[in-house]
Amino acid sequence: MKRTNSLEDDLIFAKKTDEALQRISNGVEMDFDEFIEDIKEW
Repeated sequence: MKRTNSLEDDLIFAKKTDEALQRISNGVEMDFDEFIEDIKEW
């Protein structure tokens, strides 16, 4: 079971990382407070 949770967490992390890279590559800026709130969700 531990492996499943780890894989699931890795997939979520990969998706969020991809979304963040897309925002960066599009030149979207993020407010510091918004950034902190985003990080808390991870």
